[in-house]
Amino acid sequence: MAMKWTDRISRAALGALIIASVPGAALAQAPSDAQSGTARLNAEQVARAKAEEADYAARVKAAEDSVARNQAEFEAQTAAYEKAKAEAATRATEIRMRWEADVRACKNGDRSRCDAPGRGSAGE
Repeated sequence: MAMKWTDRISRAALGALIIASVPGAALAQAPSDAQSGTARLNAEQVARAKAEEADYAARVKAAEDSVARNQAEFEAQTAAYEKAKAEAATRATEIRMRWEADVRACKNGDRSRCDAPGRGSAGE
């Protein structure tokens, strides 16, 4: 059987009166077991999230430090290579200049600088 709208209003008004008559302290009851369990789980999740965040930050820092060390090592090795390459080029230039001077001297008649042992033929 369907309720009349007046009955519905009466029941709603009765419910409102009952709620209004209950003291505020009674409404602020201690949390139920389910609520305290949820709060505990939430706190545990927050603690795990903070620990994971700290772990992630530590791994990021370690990776950044590794990249910085690798870059510094690369730069040092590159500098050493460039220095050795420049020294080799300087030695090669000095040797070629001496050889060219020997060839010119030989062609100009200084036979002491022609066909020196271990140098090859300067007059050719």
